[in-house]
Amino acid sequence: MNERTNERGSLLVALFGPFKTIGIISDQILLVGKATMSRGPQRRQRRKHFWWKVVGVLCIVQVVSQMTFVFFFRLNDSWTTRWWWWWSVTSTGVSTSTITDDRPCRVAITNSEPFHFETLESVGTLLPLRFLQAAAMVTTPELQQTTRTTATSRRRRRRSCRTWIFDLHLPQRPTPRFDPWVKYFHKHVLQRGTSQHGYNNRTWGRLILYPKKSTWPTIPQYIARPDMHYDVLIEASCYCQTEKGLKRLVNDPRQICIFHQDCPTAKQSWANRSVWLSPHHRPQYYLPAALPRVGSGGRSNDDEPYNNHSSYAQRRDLTPLQLCVTGNSRRRQWSLLEHYLQHEHHAVTSSPPFEIRIYSDGSLPTPLQVYADRVHMLNIDDYWEFHDSIATHCHALVFLVTRQANVNYFRQTGGLQKLTGSMPLVVAYRLPYMVHEELYNLYRDDLPLRDTHAAYDTDHDTRQMTIPFATHTDDVANFTSALSTLLLRLQDYYYGDQVV
Repeated sequence: MNERTNERGSLLVALFGPFKTIGIISDQILLVGKATMSRGPQRRQRRKHFWWKVVGVLCIVQVVSQMTFVFFFRLNDSWTTRWWWWWSVTSTGVSTSTITDDRPCRVAITNSEPFHFETLESVGTLLPLRFLQAAAMVTTPELQQTTRTTATSRRRRRRSCRTWIFDLHLPQRPTPRFDPWVKYFHKHVLQRGTSQHGYNNRTWGRLILYPKKSTWPTIPQYIARPDMHYDVLIEASCYCQTEKGLKRLVNDPRQICIFHQDCPTAKQSWANRSVWLSPHHRPQYYLPAALPRVGSGGRSNDDEPYNNHSSYAQRRDLTPLQLCVTGNSRRRQWSLLEHYLQHEHHAVTSSPPFEIRIYSDGSLPTPLQVYADRVHMLNIDDYWEFHDSIATHCHALVFLVTRQANVNYFRQTGGLQKLTGSMPLVVAYRLPYMVHEELYNLYRDDLPLRDTHAAYDTDHDTRQMTIPFATHTDDVANFTSALSTLLLRLQDYYYGDQVV
């Protein structure tokens, strides 16, 4: 408590110190004015209004300066944020050291949005260790007591942890997909160890649900209390505003922020505790590809970071080929598929037979309504069933993303540089795919090359174990040509010389 009081006192001095100086100067001016006016009744009469005007001007300057400072700080301008960070470090005299402790490090994960649930399992499973180590701080009262020196200078000690326990703190959500996700998490994730390599042992602890009417800021404030004994705090949906991310990075050195879009201020000032989910931001990046292990019935394997059983054999039993599209249907460029279907109708040679499965809310996209016999809409709310359907029924994922229409997924100044949501599905389930050539170059280090667990026939050579893929540009003719080639590769990959 004394430390918090000292921090607030230092903050008040830093904020209002200049204004206090102005007040002292105004007081001195008043004293001089009074001494001058006492020399004679005539001077008192002439200067009375003058000195009151001086005092009024000084008061106005003080108020305007204070309001201007607060206004610019709330605008989240980069220079004010950096000044705040510099002041928080220098004025409080914080220094850090590292201690080794056999106790597990406890990590609290929160999510301020009613979505992004598919990324939460990856936070505990795949978040790079260096970010956890940068945020791990001493939290137990007895160790905190040993770190205190004076009222104005203290040392924060980082912990070197061998074991990490992750707890999830979430408000209940009224969305139809929240309860199925909770059911999945209880059944398949909790109390399950994740990766266990040397000193990096990770285990899921508890899922704590708060009432639906809980106001969001109260949950992070509650778990940040010293008596909760959390060494690391992780927010899974941070934004580049002071109130929704940056303020928490400044106020608590245990805080890690996971961003879903660009935030230059966090990258410059708190790079060791800021993480992104798209490779635009390497090396402060990881791909959230820890998804339900549908091919293994939920069983884990320490040697495989994602899913340890292939669904190739189940997909191979299905005919015809199923091309799948996932994500928000309003962000997909259906004109690409429309052009291909029109071209196929007039083509001299026929392509392998296929159908289109669209995993999204809403009705069939208008450009594809004339092909309703080959296009199927699926709206699956159950978290496990959705991923099971993708892994076992999709012969390939088609992204339908272009630079012109989906600028936020590409490298471009002013874009949000977001994650392409279908990419974790491709990586987790080792699915064939078709993607824009620029996104392929961006994600190529993460994309799967082979399905090593695939049940290939003995007469298949090793070249056919390579997962088929195709790239295209924004041009519809280029897309049509690439898809025609991919369909032939998919037919050979799944069926070989079989007659389909």
